[in-house]
Amino acid sequence: MLPYLIAAGLGYLAAMYSQDNENKEEKPKLAGKINKKGMKTIYHGTFFKIDHLSTKKTSKNNRHEYYGEAIYFTDNIDIAIGYSKKIFSEEEGFYKEQLFILEVDENNFVKIDAKGQVIRTLSDKIEELISKKKNIIVKNVRDGNRNSSLTKWMNINETDEDYKYLDGYVLKHNYKRLSPKLKKMILDAKSVGVTIETSVWKTIENKGNEKITKQQAIELDKIGLKVWKLCSRGPDFSNTYIITDNKLLKKAKII
Repeated sequence: MLPYLIAAGLGYLAAMYSQDNENKEEKPKLAGKINKKGMKTIYHGTFFKIDHLSTKKTSKNNRHEYYGEAIYFTDNIDIAIGYSKKIFSEEEGFYKEQLFILEVDENNFVKIDAKGQVIRTLSDKIEELISKKKNIIVKNVRDGNRNSSLTKWMNINETDEDYKYLDGYVLKHNYKRLSPKLKKMILDAKSVGVTIETSVWKTIENKGNEKITKQQAIELDKIGLKVWKLCSRGPDFSNTYIITDNKLLKKAKII
């Protein structure tokens, strides 16, 4: 059974933090698989209740960038769910995400590389290829939604299966006054290699939003300072599949 996830988070700070290399092993890999026939599994999440996909259903008035008549897929189920809407399944008796699944042969796609940027940085090239009715794979795309609805701040010991991709740690400790006890905690924090600064809003933070490692976060927590971790529902990067072929889209199935 695929995991069903809930969009939430304090995303306005998400862009300030990125995954520390030492924590990359904590990110599960949910990219679409290639089966024995060499076909890649990809996913499409939609905000609308529909029973099939067609380029004729696209609109300039949708909530994402519009580059022409095409349907967008991803090879990561979590990202697809980020674009989906929960609907009630009469057959199964509960609300579920509106998701489509499709198997494709990547050899039939034009491939371009986003190099870790959001997809709109390639808007001219994508618009040109869509106008020629080409199916496209945009590799190494950073999802634009990742810095909003796909993120959540949590205590460092908190877990949430819906937000399983670790982005990083941040120190943010609120206080009423700088007591002797708090001053000692700040000194102890410096001993673990974290530079501290206080703000006019009476918070203690890691200076300049410098990165905090997992071990430093654990040590700061032991000292008594409040450390948060930023987690996401989706990975840093994925591949976007842009399909203009309605015959291929007819093969997409609701899951």
